[in-house]
Amino acid sequence: MDVVLCNNASETNIINKRITTVHTVSGATIKGNISYETPVIVLAYAGAVAHNINYMKISELNRCYYITDIINLTGGRYEIHGQVDVLESFKTQILGLQCIVDKQSQISNVNKYLDDGSYITENKEFNSVINF
Repeated sequence: MDVVLCNNASETNIINKRITTVHTVSGATIKGNISYETPVIVLAYAGAVAHNINYMKISELNRCYYITDIINLTGGRYEIHGQVDVLESFKTQILGLQCIVDKQSQISNVNKYLDDGSYITENKEFNSVINF
């Protein structure tokens, strides 16, 4: 199995992250049972893993992962724990969706015709009594 070790300099909640490839490692093995959400892999890598690597891509699983833990094993091997990055793994499907967004993050671009409860209008009633 090939694992692409990367450095992610972007926020976790965005699509199209700024990912820099550091190294590609061949011959990685999955430790224990396979988990698509939180895999644990063992790989032989001679570089400095802990300093500049925080992201990985595993093409056999069709997923991108945040690296949550790196354990240095004997013999130049590392045990790497990952957590799936759903936004980056499925970005083509997400960006291809046709949907109506009823909540917007920028207050200047609010669509006032979509009532999501965040745009509050004020309605005051003015009564006046006229004697005749």
